[in-house]
Amino acid sequence: MTLPLLCFVQTGLVKAAAASVHDVLDAARQAGGDQRELDGLAASLAQLLEMAEQGRVAQALRHLATEVLPQAAQPAAVAVQHLTPAPEAAQLELAQAAAARSCAYLCCANLGGEGGPAAGQGVGSMRCR
Repeated sequence: MTLPLLCFVQTGLVKAAAASVHDVLDAARQAGGDQRELDGLAASLAQLLEMAEQGRVAQALRHLATEVLPQAAQPAAVAVQHLTPAPEAAQLELAQAAAARSCAYLCCANLGGEGGPAAGQGVGSMRCR
């Protein structure tokens, strides 16, 4: 691989990583992450992009590995925690969905037809609702 092509590929790698870190930064801000920590990450990210634009690709890659990615770890954890639903909420949602699909009156003459006279109410009604 020729040197200009290698530089182009490495610059693309730095920019792609910077875009991912920027997404983490946005998500952490929405999740209420530590503002001082997020400002530091934003400054490191800006410095990284400046290095890449100036063609200092090797320096940018080192900065990415030693500064930006370690700084992004905590905000990423905050963002994931904020975006992941609580297990209790997920269990409740599953239970409600299962209950909506089932009918307690299995002896109903019109079980497949949404209740009916055998369920004690008019067609289209179910006691279990």
